[in-house]
Amino acid sequence: MTTLRELCHLLGDQIHDRSRVKMVFRDMGMSLATLDLDGPPVDWWENALALAYAANRTEGLFGHLREALPAYVTQIRLPTEWERREQALVPIPPGSLYEPAWDVGRHEVTEQVLSRARGTKATIVVVTPDGHGRTWFLRRIRARLQATETPRQFLELTELVETPRQRDFFAAAVVSILRSAGRSPAEIAEAWNRKLPPAENLRHTLRVELNRTDQSTMLMVDVPNWIWSVPAAAPFFSLLRSLGNDTAPPWNRLQLLVGYSTTPSLWKRDLKASPLNVDPISLPDLSIADVLTLAQRHGLLWTGQDLDRVHELLGGHPRLVQQLLFHCYETRASVGAVLDRCHEYDGLFSTHLSTLKSHLQEHQLEETLRHVAETGKGPDKVDDFQALHAAGFLRWEATRKQHVLRYGLLRHLLRP
Repeated sequence: MTTLRELCHLLGDQIHDRSRVKMVFRDMGMSLATLDLDGPPVDWWENALALAYAANRTEGLFGHLREALPAYVTQIRLPTEWERREQALVPIPPGSLYEPAWDVGRHEVTEQVLSRARGTKATIVVVTPDGHGRTWFLRRIRARLQATETPRQFLELTELVETPRQRDFFAAAVVSILRSAGRSPAEIAEAWNRKLPPAENLRHTLRVELNRTDQSTMLMVDVPNWIWSVPAAAPFFSLLRSLGNDTAPPWNRLQLLVGYSTTPSLWKRDLKASPLNVDPISLPDLSIADVLTLAQRHGLLWTGQDLDRVHELLGGHPRLVQQLLFHCYETRASVGAVLDRCHEYDGLFSTHLSTLKSHLQEHQLEETLRHVAETGKGPDKVDDFQALHAAGFLRWEATRKQHVLRYGLLRHLLRP
């Protein structure tokens, strides 16, 4: 028997014309709204098969495919639950390190970032609320750039240390860069003990690394939430702005890829202005097609009704969707049973809701959120309203022309 993933590869090899895929769907009377044709052909077909199953049209799609590719598609049937679990990739728990096999969707914004990175000098800022896959997206961009033919050096500032002492903060930043460059413990110790002002030590370290090669160098900076409350924040971002604007050698070969969460907008109201003076790129939520793909890779058979309920309750929140998928895979519980009590004190998302509730109460935004949720209109305090949008509590619903909760689970924050 041909497994579904093998079938997707076969179909991607034989039918790699987007219009042909759309034609098959139209012939079956299926909606094209959630058909994702932005990735490689194998991913189109993985999405198409999942959509067909969710709409109870699998046999109809297989019938079309047997007629189109009789030499390749024979004796097709849906695998059993056990077969699907055996064919599934090995799931990884939420919070795991980047794994390309579980990284889906966001093709348009990926191409937007890659386009900006094609030159030798660029400052790219990526923002998203907590839990929306910022770190994974930065890793995706690095992996995509490494796969290109253009040679490029990569450095990372991802191991920053929360401390009130600026010298310790910048020393840790230096260590992070040198570790990512593969430098020896002796070289790292020398840099740690260098007698330079803290920010200048970081600049000097970067200059040395840039001068080791004639290639462009990309510095990836994954900014933690706590940075806005430490004294080093202002000089740190001032240095990054300076490096991004400097076009003299060797800085003309430096690219900055910076990601940070917009959730701290709740307590830092001016965060809507980029600290690097660059228009940030906001990451979109996962689409229904992305959730379908992830469910299939977990070996889960989710119906159209299951998907509708997941989308209504979680939207495309990456961390919550991943948490749900992994839980359903591990426990074999039905998605309906999990979602029925996911908001309760011992439910799957109780910790998430408790954290959000604390944020709202600490910053006195509970009533503002309730007002917007009930009326669809912004409050008098514009800063509060903008903070709730940036932190991922609200979104603009274009069809209804009003502001709504970003995903249905948030309704439980407003209950007594």
